[in-house]
Amino acid sequence: MFFTIISMLYRSSKIYVDDSDIHGRGVFASEFIKSGEILEECHFLVLENGLQYPEILHNHFFSWPKGAGDKLAICLGYGSIFNNSDESPNADWQTDTTKNKIIFFSIRDINQGDEIFTNYRKND
Repeated sequence: MFFTIISMLYRSSKIYVDDSDIHGRGVFASEFIKSGEILEECHFLVLENGLQYPEILHNHFFSWPKGAGDKLAICLGYGSIFNNSDESPNADWQTDTTKNKIIFFSIRDINQGDEIFTNYRKND
């Protein structure tokens, strides 16, 4: 039998998915998270330019790679379950183009039970 081992991705034991008062489902802190902690590493799907995608996906597009933003991606794992906040995200993300993953991390302390928000389209 032949198989390929894909690099293991990290997911913090301090996060979980639950119903969100903001929008459907969301990612929450199961315990206190310090600023700068990695929350999750995710695989993603790069979308082809010029194609039409169902409206429901439009709220889940990430700029790929972050900073260049010339393509769109859909994040897998918990990545597309983090709800978006343009005004007050408590997490951010970066792209690792060498290992082809998106990495989410806290940008301020997050208390147990708090929902975790990022900004999908922030491109800096």
